Amino acid sequence: QGAVNDASSGDTVQVCPGTYDEQVVIASKNLTLQGAGATTIIQPSAPAILATLYTYPVGVLPSWVGLKLAGVILVENAGSVTVQNLKIDGANVTSLPSGATRLSGIVYGESGGQISNVTLNSIKTAGYADRTYVIDVSAGGAARSVEVDNNTINDYARTAIQLQGASLTADVHDNDITGPGAIGPANVPNGIVFIQNAVGVASDNVVHALHYTGSGSRSGGLMAFAATGGAGVVFSGNE
Repeated sequence: QGAVNDASSGDTVQVCPGTYDEQVVIASKNLTLQGAGATTIIQPSAPAILATLYTYPVGVLPSWVGLKLAGVILVENAGSVTVQNLKIDGANVTSLPSGATRLSGIVYGESGGQISNVTLNSIKTAGYADRTYVIDVSAGGAARSVEVDNNTINDYARTAIQLQGASLTADVHDNDITGPGAIGPANVPNGIVFIQNAVGVASDNVVHALHYTGSGSRSGGLMAFAATGGAGVVFSGNE
């Protein structure tokens, strides 16, 4: 976080191999956060490490406005941020941080850019009790574009990759998503979800191990929910 604070828009922050017990917040500047691969691990030691929360503004589902999302990497109000070549491990975040209503591995709030070659493991709370969105991207204000590619996601409670808001265009491709297996009824595991008028393409992704044990809902590998944006949503070549 210190390096991010010192960086200026356009800079690349090179993160060496190691395990980092922190939350990384990038606000209002365009940076590249570049790890060294799977040996660069961001692993908060406790829920309290995720002290900065993102508040959903108008532009997401109306019933979600004002809800607070905790993310291990939190990007807010930035036009182009790249996060790549690192690992996020949420094994120690077994409950929601104080004040949070949801948990995420990477949050892009009113932001665009690229999320690439990131491994995200165990983004969940104990017993899958709380909603978790492993990669959560939303934009309802200025137009934002995001590419989410070649990431590996393992074990979560609600949705692996969520794209939300009428100002968002997303290209989601070549991701490998492994759900939690059989869970419920508190949460229904989904793979890739376009929601609230987000538009774009999800192609050549692999989604598996989604099983819901309850009876009132259905688990979806690919979903367009309240996604009526004029440019539409295309699902192509997914397994």
